[in-house]
Amino acid sequence: ASNELYNSKVLREQYKEANPPTQLGSTLFKEIITATTVSKLHGLDGLHNPPNLNRLLGDWEGEYVELDWSKNKALRVLPLSLKLTEEEGINQKIGATLQITDSIAAAQGTYSAGKLALSQFNVPIRKQYTDYPNFTHLMTHISALEFRELPLENATLLVARLTADYPVWQEMANPGFFMLRKKTTVPKEAQRAFDAQAEDFIKLYPNPFADHLLINFELAETANVTVNVSNYYNTAPYQKTIFKGRKIKGNHTLEITDLPLKTGSYLITITHNGKEETKIILKN
Repeated sequence: ASNELYNSKVLREQYKEANPPTQLGSTLFKEIITATTVSKLHGLDGLHNPPNLNRLLGDWEGEYVELDWSKNKALRVLPLSLKLTEEEGINQKIGATLQITDSIAAAQGTYSAGKLALSQFNVPIRKQYTDYPNFTHLMTHISALEFRELPLENATLLVARLTADYPVWQEMANPGFFMLRKKTTVPKEAQRAFDAQAEDFIKLYPNPFADHLLINFELAETANVTVNVSNYYNTAPYQKTIFKGRKIKGNHTLEITDLPLKTGSYLITITHNGKEETKIILKN
């Protein structure tokens, strides 16, 4: 605290305000990490199935897990979205558009046997700490993503190990990987229902619902988000967190299929950046 150098003061303020080193991912990530380790996920240990091209294409969302050099500790977890498209042309290329928190990058690559080799895929990723206020992002060149399927009880995720470097420093980037899940496809009737609720922060479909529920919301900025469902009025006591983690700026839809609720009224609560939004949902 006695160090009065300007750069030290800048760092000291960041340490005071830091989320310890940034919350380690969503509830889904935490559930997975209890069954394995980040070093095994980065090493793709036991993950033998690369996705075929048709499986790979589409819109994905998830988390970028940055590790220390031992590969045993997650330094931070950042929310991301990844869109993979089949590009037209003689030499078939895959288009990749990546958003990590507030940074977006796009490039083309070729895919073979689980590996997407990329050209000029440079994304400025926000630094965890910086001693220069105007040096907030570090350009990261991602040259390849190596994908494997991670089967779960109710879904299949993808793990994508990064090969990357920092051009400005001419050094390899910290080891890291993406954890990805396919974005929920919104049926036309659900989108019409969301449009009809445009003035509401929380949009639900259907309402009432039986077994399957879509929860839609839009963030004006990247935020820590918690989504809870709880009893309301005369229903039996119930509370469950169905999502907790970081979400990037933009539109999000959560698909819920495993709520063991009895018939009655319930409350959906979404907290984000110190705000709390609620909406009543009916269970048939």
